[in-house]
Amino acid sequence: MRLAPPKYVKEAVVRNNTRRTATVTVKFGSAAQESEGNGFLEDERRIEPDESVTFESRTYDMGTWTAVAPVYSVRAITPGDGGDDVVHALHTVKADRLIGRQTFILVDDGGEVTIELGETLE
Repeated sequence: MRLAPPKYVKEAVVRNNTRRTATVTVKFGSAAQESEGNGFLEDERRIEPDESVTFESRTYDMGTWTAVAPVYSVRAITPGDGGDDVVHALHTVKADRLIGRQTFILVDDGGEVTIELGETLE
């Protein structure tokens, strides 16, 4: 029996191409790993306009070996016009192959912040 190749993203680079400071949370893990007792891992960073931040790969300590915690989602929160924080974008990651590093780009789409996929590195 031949095993299927892995399909996940190891690291995320988030580029803020908006005029707003964004609080970005990258969630690592999977539902399957959570069911085995390995909860999701989150990394939250503040990203200024025109800046990029790398969210490095995460692993679970399985005793004698480690398991990759793949990038599960990217969420961006930016200040709204009334001063309240507004969740503008949530991107759940779906990979069709093993991706070493995926770039996610925050863009201002007519006043609404969205997340677009950028460069991938194998």
